[in-house]
Amino acid sequence: MQSLTSTQSRASERPGRPWRDGKPARERTTGEFSDAFKQASSDNGYLRSDRRAYRERLKAEKEADGRAQAERDKLEAAKQAWKDRVATQDQKDLVRKHERALDFVKRHLSLQPAHERIHQGFAWPGGWVIEGEVWRDPFVETGLRTWEEPFLQRVLASMGKASKDLCVGDTKDGCVRNFSKLHGSDKLYGFFAVKCRDMFRLDCDRTFASEAELLSWLAFRVMESGAPCMPHIVVWIPDDRYPGRIRNPHFYFLLPEGRAVWPEAPDSHHRLLRAVIEALNEAFECDPGGLAHPFHGKIPLSPFTDYVVPQDTCMPALDEYADHMKLTWLAPEIAFRQQSVDRMVAAGFDRSQSNTWFSVPSVMSTTVARDLHRNGFNVADEDAFEAAISDTITPEVMNLIKPAPGDVGTIEEMIARCARWAARTFDPDKGDATPVNRGAIAHLIEPTDTLREKRQKGQAYVAEKRTAATQAMLKPVYKERRKRDADHSRTAVAKATGRSYNNIKRHEFEVDVAAVAELLTELVCSLVAVKEVHPGLRPNTCLFDPASGRPWASLSGLPPPPDPDSGQTIDPCLLPVS
Repeated sequence: MQSLTSTQSRASERPGRPWRDGKPARERTTGEFSDAFKQASSDNGYLRSDRRAYRERLKAEKEADGRAQAERDKLEAAKQAWKDRVATQDQKDLVRKHERALDFVKRHLSLQPAHERIHQGFAWPGGWVIEGEVWRDPFVETGLRTWEEPFLQRVLASMGKASKDLCVGDTKDGCVRNFSKLHGSDKLYGFFAVKCRDMFRLDCDRTFASEAELLSWLAFRVMESGAPCMPHIVVWIPDDRYPGRIRNPHFYFLLPEGRAVWPEAPDSHHRLLRAVIEALNEAFECDPGGLAHPFHGKIPLSPFTDYVVPQDTCMPALDEYADHMKLTWLAPEIAFRQQSVDRMVAAGFDRSQSNTWFSVPSVMSTTVARDLHRNGFNVADEDAFEAAISDTITPEVMNLIKPAPGDVGTIEEMIARCARWAARTFDPDKGDATPVNRGAIAHLIEPTDTLREKRQKGQAYVAEKRTAATQAMLKPVYKERRKRDADHSRTAVAKATGRSYNNIKRHEFEVDVAAVAELLTELVCSLVAVKEVHPGLRPNTCLFDPASGRPWASLSGLPPPPDPDSGQTIDPCLLPVS
């Protein structure tokens, strides 16, 4: 009873929500939290000083007893052995470890210390943030943005771990792996949703005069499209030359905790996520080219960016998005085409013409991208790659389409989107691959065929072509081995051709029969040639030896005739075909 009374008294002193084992959580005021933070910060400072003193003491001890000099001598010996090409694996590992440590120290010393970054802030001396596009005056931003908004903590957690999954950079295509999450979040662009797809981005190619205009436009789009909510975060890069202007913002949508799409989730979940992104992209009239990678964008944590939270009360799951919106369930490239055509229709074009007009720059963008890659263009620089594609195809597209003067602006915008899509989705590994023979089975496709039936016919056509190619490769092998009576078992043929055992087993009967048939044909032709020289010869029918199963050809009637060319005796009797 006494123990129970003491427990109840402690519970009354700690009001709040029960936490674990019935123990209530403690509620702190803002002042208490601030004082505790200062105390913890001070204690951490003392701990850092203690750790620094401990490292200095260990370093002095190693210098005193000669261990440090021995390690330096060992490293120098390993480097010299590497130069002489006689280094052991342990010596190579030692040199690599030393080089990695030097690289880490150089990068670490080039960054602002973490304690200064937090307490003294991020200082910008002024200049171009994006060369020739965005200018920022000198400023100092103290603290961290994750202290301001819980949604930003979600973004930071979604960006992955430092030195492993964190990939950030100062340009769209300049993102590299970073070893410091504190300094990496100060960059302009980055990848998120690394471990699981818990958020995604839409790319809006619009310019708003003010934040109020942006929020008003978002509310209008929600009302018009039927979307369940506005974005959770809107991020843009401000330009001090145009105060208040918001240009090309990124819209971020967050999924509820526990409702993310993980890599091992069923394919249906990934298709639903893609369909929701495409539907929202169309609802908010965003750039279809942004569908190429909706998990990369401007970092709202960066001091170079500015952000606003349009709403923080509604966070639908994917199935709730699907209930409110009409999903198309299209592949990304098809969704990109359809949304681009819809933009042209909205601009006043006829749909039949707009489909044709889209096909011209779309096909030319892909073709030019492949040609630029084969000619040695640096496709890693996506911005330069996109500009080169656009500059190359624009004159020819305009010449083929011949738009009216009032339509030139819309066509140029469509060309820019196609060039951007081609640059962002271009795969160099596929640039040199054999092009696909599109339309190879057009004569087999009926107007009433469904998409599944078309795919089945295409798969059957490809399977037939691959089977014919495999058998054409195996037949000479079987023919040559049977002619010289060599081992033609499945294992031997698989080893000789580099194909799998099951592959040989699948085609063995057809290939072996075809090889034997060719050998018999050649034998019959040779016997006919011999009969023309010796008319008395009467070739018998080719039979198979019942013991070995090998075919032979026998002649009867006269002794073996001489070869007409060499004069040597020909003995076709029991001449094996294999």
